Order: sequence, then structure tokens, then C-alpha cells
Amino acid sequence: MKSHVIIDENVAIFASGPPDRKAINCASKILEITRGREKLILFPDLCKRYSGKASKSKLLNFPALLNRLMRDPTKVEWIQEPPDFNLPHENQITDDMDKAIVKIAVIKRAKIITCDEKLIDIINEKNLDVEVENPCVNT
Repeated sequence: MKSHVIIDENVAIFASGPPDRKAINCASKILEITRGREKLILFPDLCKRYSGKASKSKLLNFPALLNRLMRDPTKVEWIQEPPDFNLPHENQITDDMDKAIVKIAVIKRAKIITCDEKLIDIINEKNLDVEVENPCVNT
């Protein structure tokens, strides 16, 4: 069985930005996921954010890569809507997209790839039982 990952929009934005250390780390992580055995979890609202915020690519054209991946069912699991349940300490996660990502990660046992240190701290401090990886560390 393949492991699942969810790429937070900030990683896609950094990967599409000017080629600095953070962008290179994020782009490398995305390419590692797309070439590896992991399955990317997507849902409509997240894809809209990817397309809107990561569309002016300088390093990695994430929307184009995403379009290619979406045609490969072995690499993508499509979810129409995030699950509707209350997370413990959900009120501390202020962004609705972050809430959706964490809920999906909990249900699917997926790893979240994010550079959002506040979100990482909440997940770890509140023991939300979600694996998180930050490709922006050591930048």
C-alpha cells in the first residue's frame, strides 16, 4: 500500500518562486514525491489555491506538474470534499484550508508537507496524530 501525502499550498508557492534555498528545497521535495511511491491527495479547493498562488513559476511550474499528475490514478487520490468533523483544538488552526488538510491527513493517515511553522507547532503540541515534514528547514 502506498503512503499518502498532502502538499500545503505554501510549499507549492515557494517551489514556484525565485530560485533561493527555500524554493529549491520545496521543489526538490515535490519532485521527490512525484517520482516516488507516495500518492498525492488532492481536493478541488486546494487545487484552486495551487493554481491561483503558484502560477507565476520561476523555478518549478507546479500547476503544470499537477495537471500531469492528475491524469495518473496511481499517483493521485482525489477527494471531493474534506471530511466534516471537529478536530481537537480546531479553533487554534485559523486557516480553513489548513483545517481541511489536517482533517484529511487524520482520516487518510497522510503526511502533511508544509512550511507553516505555526501549523506544525499546533499539530505537534496538540498531539493530532499526523506526520508533518517541513522542507523549508535548513534554508
